[in-house]
This record gives sequence, C-alpha cells and structure tokens, in this order.
Amino acid sequence: MEKNMGSLAIILVILCLLVGGTAGYLMADEKIVYEDKIVEVPTNVEVEKLVEIEVTSTDTKPLLDTAIADFLKEVEDDKDLQYCDSERYDEDQIKTRSVDDEYSIVYDDDGYEVIFDIELKYLDKDVEEKCYIDYDVSAYYEDGEDVELTIA
Repeated sequence: MEKNMGSLAIILVILCLLVGGTAGYLMADEKIVYEDKIVEVPTNVEVEKLVEIEVTSTDTKPLLDTAIADFLKEVEDDKDLQYCDSERYDEDQIKTRSVDDEYSIVYDDDGYEVIFDIELKYLDKDVEEKCYIDYDVSAYYEDGEDVELTIA
C-alpha cells in the first residue's frame, strides 16, 4: 500500500503540473514584442533656402529705373546699339518708346537681377524716318561691382 501511495502521489503531482501548465497556457495573453532599430547614418545634405518676398511694383520701381538708366548709358557707349536698319543714329536721336509693364527682379545671395523689355525709337529729324527695336535686357547688380548687362 505504501508503494501504491507513493505511485499515487507521483501521479497526482504530474497531473497537477499538467493541469496547471495547461491552465496557465490558456489564460496567458500572447504578446509579441517588436524591437525598432534606429540606425543613424551621417550624411551631407545641401539645403537651399528659398525666401519669397511679396512686393508691389512701386516697391521695385527704383530698381527698374536704375536698370533702364544703365541700359541707356550702354546704348550711348556702345556703337553697335546705335544702329537700326543698317543706319547709325546719334545718341540724341535715340529715345525710349516704351518699357513693358511686366518685369521681374530675381534675388540671390550675392545681389539681384532686373529683367525687362524695352523698345527704342530711332528718329532722324532731318528726313523724319523712324526705326524701332525691341530689346530684352537683364541687368545684374552685385554689391561693390559694376552692373552686368545682357542685351538680346
């Protein structure tokens, strides 16, 4: 009987372990743990900062006026700009006929550029002949530098 009691005790212990293990398994919530890995890799990034400035045409009018004056001075100095229809005109015979109302001013780190269209009238008073030429002008201004004109 003692032998049966020992065997019975072992069976009872095994049975309790099985019931406890099964109950624990069924009652436990299944948890899955994810690990986020953050890998930092240093990189060189070039950042271009664009700034929009809202201005009205009256705010930029002095810049346009300066660009027009520099263009007209170039017309006085450059003999090639004094020709219209293969005829050379004197400086006093060349006048501004019109400047397009739409112009642009582009700012960068070093200065700014004024882009505009202008029409010149070449007038020979002696024979009353007129000639007109449209120019697309770009005037670039950089601090402490002379103006760079591009005329097309």
